[in-house]
Amino acid sequence: MTFLTQPDSRNPIIENDLFCTLTDLNIDPAPFYELAAQDLLFKYGENALKLAAQIRHDFQKDKNFESAEIWQCIFDVLVTIDYNTSRLSH
Repeated sequence: MTFLTQPDSRNPIIENDLFCTLTDLNIDPAPFYELAAQDLLFKYGENALKLAAQIRHDFQKDKNFESAEIWQCIFDVLVTIDYNTSRLSH
């Protein structure tokens, strides 16, 4: 991972900062959520929705609300997918 500024104890950088940075730069993060949702669907099929919900719940339980919000966005994309027409084959 490349940082614009080097992390130090006064400037902690966490993984979720990517999405904050995108938003700060007026870059829509929605395509990243869509890619993540499609990847989950490809790897886990119909279980992708359940998996995304569980991950979101686990982050909420750990009080990591920024990560939970990201997974909520991925979950929301998965809800809109028609699983009968979106099946991916190898």
